[in-house]
Amino acid sequence: MTGIAAIFAPGPARQEQLDRMMAAMADRAHDGTGTWIQGRFALGAAMLHTTAESFEAPQPFTNEDASLALVLDGYLTNWEELRTDLASRGATLRNRSDAELVLRAYEQWGEDCANRIEGEFAFVIADQRQGRIYAARDHQGLRPLHFYQDKDALLIGSDLAAIIAAAQNRPAPNFDYLANVAAGDWYLRDATVWHGVERVPQAHWLTCDGSDTRVRQYYDLPVDVTIRYAREEEYVEHYRAMLFDAVRRTSRSHQPLAVTVSGGLDSSAIYGIAHQLEQQGRLPAPGFEGYTLAGEEGTDAYELPFARAVADHCGRSLTEVPLFRPGIDWFIERGRQDCDLMIPPNGAMQIDLEGAAVTRGSRAMLHGDGGDQWLDGSILYYQELALNLDLPGFAAALQRDAGADGWRATLPRALRAGLVGFVPEPLRRAVRSRRMQRRYADPAFVHWLKPEWRRRLQTMEEAYRAQVPGSTMERSKRGRLFSPYRQLALDIMQRQRAQSGLETREPMQTRQFIEFACQTPEWIRNQAGVTRVVHRKAMADVLPANILERRSKADFTAPHLNAAFAGFVRERTDGPNSQFCTAAGLRKLTELDSEMHVDSELGWEVWGCCAVAAFLQTR
Repeated sequence: MTGIAAIFAPGPARQEQLDRMMAAMADRAHDGTGTWIQGRFALGAAMLHTTAESFEAPQPFTNEDASLALVLDGYLTNWEELRTDLASRGATLRNRSDAELVLRAYEQWGEDCANRIEGEFAFVIADQRQGRIYAARDHQGLRPLHFYQDKDALLIGSDLAAIIAAAQNRPAPNFDYLANVAAGDWYLRDATVWHGVERVPQAHWLTCDGSDTRVRQYYDLPVDVTIRYAREEEYVEHYRAMLFDAVRRTSRSHQPLAVTVSGGLDSSAIYGIAHQLEQQGRLPAPGFEGYTLAGEEGTDAYELPFARAVADHCGRSLTEVPLFRPGIDWFIERGRQDCDLMIPPNGAMQIDLEGAAVTRGSRAMLHGDGGDQWLDGSILYYQELALNLDLPGFAAALQRDAGADGWRATLPRALRAGLVGFVPEPLRRAVRSRRMQRRYADPAFVHWLKPEWRRRLQTMEEAYRAQVPGSTMERSKRGRLFSPYRQLALDIMQRQRAQSGLETREPMQTRQFIEFACQTPEWIRNQAGVTRVVHRKAMADVLPANILERRSKADFTAPHLNAAFAGFVRERTDGPNSQFCTAAGLRKLTELDSEMHVDSELGWEVWGCCAVAAFLQTR
């Protein structure tokens, strides 16, 4: 999780401007900092080494004549294939680092290099030969990267705080984006809380030559089902081999790995697979340790029996860490320092766990994030089967579902889901538009927004929906990858872990995992109301029975924080949020039961209004 910064100036780049960016990322510099300035270019890196190879490429990292210079945040998952490919093309590889591979890939393929690189990454290359700067982010946006046109200079940085610190023209708040947050509805994928400061979009590269800035998509989701087998067992075998390989590729580190274990199906599987890889001598790290959150017994956050069952099944120990539960002042101050929205409580609760992993020597932490996104599946398998005229498959799905829910419930649901795919797209679009209009016409919908901002929110939603493909299945798949809220959540959590001194690794968000989910039939994931079916079957020898059969999820309610967030908003109904919220609407919104949790019906809206008010008050 190296923090990176870049300046592309109209004249000579200034050291003091780069120094301000680096000072704003000082809490990322666990292994020191490096800077490089040549002519109009300035690069900086606040280093965190997570692999042995990364020590071989001090950053900023240059080619032989320094005509190219690179700063890289992240790691590659296809380092083996990329190394072989580059060597076969005659590239001289001076060391084993990922930075060398990225730099040589740019020399070989120029702007097209990003599509040859897989992993979790954001990088910037200063190209003195072409007189341009080039930046790219991975397919999912798992590493943050922002840019801002500050007068005639282009600023690029991992953190918003770095860009704000260096900007000669401090940007104004982005009220369109803040209204999204306050409403709990996100339609601006690449916007931030600052007007004009944007994310480099996931799966895109950016290039600027001083007169023209271009942003292009280099990767798109393969949405057509192209992986088909005659037997379900073949899908299970393919999935198992793929997930084992994804865990191996994300486990490369010179220090013992940290693996989070919630006791749920996803993180427990990552833990169990890491154990088997270690037993087989295939884990590219000197061992690993498991960590779990120790919720209070008797609450819905108490998952220790599940997590312990996984550790016992593997014959391993587990470090149990209490939830981090600071007061509201901590959240507000952290947001002020980050020049961003404050961290949600269900993210901050992991800070002591992350600290425990760092104390015991870990630099990389494996998570099970992505399972909800790609493994749950949906009843859309009926539509998929109907469109493919797979009558035996449709009948088999009916039998399974009727066995669980009865024919009276199953048949109408299956017919609705199956037939909707045959409805002409213009009609489907008209129905969706009509539903949206009815929603906004309902006085209870986002009632705390002023009428003009409700209309503005509707305009933003219409623009967002117009970009979404027509097919229901395609919309579902693309919505999971290109989610506006998910970009905010990823940025916040990656920044938190970088500040802790950890690099996040996400096996279930690798390209190979996502592409398997999109290129296989929906029914292998969801059957008779049971989610993650292919995962449960593939992990039969990895997980104990009580995990394989689990359908519940933890609830990390923090009543004192819920009440504090609501109180903060209620005390400021005529304050910062009055730009787009009514005082009466905010009072009604915050009349919440003290047990309401952040994932409940209005919990996110209350957090959002509090986060917006705190940002505007402290910016």
